[in-house]
Amino acid sequence: MNGELNKYYYNRRFKDLKEIFNVKISSIEKAIGLAHEEMERRLQGMNEFREQLNNQAHEFITRKEMEIIKDKISELKEFKATLEGKADHRAVSIAYVISVLGIIIGLIAVVISLIK
Repeated sequence: MNGELNKYYYNRRFKDLKEIFNVKISSIEKAIGLAHEEMERRLQGMNEFREQLNNQAHEFITRKEMEIIKDKISELKEFKATLEGKADHRAVSIAYVISVLGIIIGLIAVVISLIK
């Protein structure tokens, strides 16, 4: 009888340990699954961040493009200065013409007044 009790006790103990082991294994598998899902979520976030950085990198202007733009701006400034210079030259020419006309009209007036 004592042998049967020992056998029953050990069988029961093994059964309990097996259940505990199965629960622990199940918990570990569930934890691994949750950790895997969390890792996937984080990796997805990192991929989105990496994609944003790549998009920014493509949208930023390069040094070479910036140099080209600076050169074009310099050319436009020179062109503007040239046009302003031409406009000033034109204004001076017009002033000369008006002055000459004024002198001619003045001379004509002096000549007319001398003749009378």
